[in-house]
Amino acid sequence: MCRKDPKLVKMMDKFIASVDDIVDETGECFFGGAEASVAYYWATGKDKYMKVSEKIAAHTSKEFFDAKGNPIKEPHGHGGMEFSHARLYQGTGDPKYLEMALKFADMRGMPKPDGSNRNNPPYLF
Repeated sequence: MCRKDPKLVKMMDKFIASVDDIVDETGECFFGGAEASVAYYWATGKDKYMKVSEKIAAHTSKEFFDAKGNPIKEPHGHGGMEFSHARLYQGTGDPKYLEMALKFADMRGMPKPDGSNRNNPPYLF
């Protein structure tokens, strides 16, 4: 059985505030925190970390899609963007995050119009 540790809660609150400050100052941050933020919300009921992940998701949307939602940049060769947005959907219930996850999955590995790879280099064997 888990028990609440006030020291750990205080440490997490400080960490979350630091991440929030970085996002506010730079407008960007690694998006992989969505998984942790949703898990923290589920465990504690505190949603501040998840709100920070939503800020990061908004920045990510602007980085990878134009105002109409068309892709302008392909994500890197791993599925982190899809998973993070799907997890954020699970935490918030907001369908826009599931739609973003599907958009990232749909454009993964899609060749450029000239047939060349986008961000995903060919595997070396």
